[in-house]
Amino acid sequence: MLGLMVAGFCYLFQVTNDIRALRLANEDMLPSEEIIMECHCCHYRTGRPFKSWESVGGVLVLSSHRLAFLAHRGQLWHYQLFLPVEQISKAETCPLFGSIPGCMRVTSVGGKHELFNFGMTHEVEAERCAAVILPAHYRANPDWGSDR
Repeated sequence: MLGLMVAGFCYLFQVTNDIRALRLANEDMLPSEEIIMECHCCHYRTGRPFKSWESVGGVLVLSSHRLAFLAHRGQLWHYQLFLPVEQISKAETCPLFGSIPGCMRVTSVGGKHELFNFGMTHEVEAERCAAVILPAHYRANPDWGSDR
């Protein structure tokens, strides 16, 4: 029993260190790319929040060129999701199940949705992220939405 407790403690220690160190690596950065914002959240990989087992924890990184979700190790799914900022048409906060605050939905130009959950106690974090994404989009595409 003591061995299981020690193993569990070691696992939690390792996962916590992995989450703290999770960053967009310098070798993965694009030329002239700058980090605008980073925050911890969960991504619903299928976009269906009622399937809570499909929620993946990680870090959401907004850079001058893309929105990236980096999943941390120690979960069933470990992946990276990249959305170029010029492909994002909408970023808005939304309640989970219609009443629980703290989610953000990002919609691509093609209509695909990505759902991120910051947690009910971090509703302001979701609002802050949504408010920063579209200005990054406009900086990347100053002509977007203008009459041609």
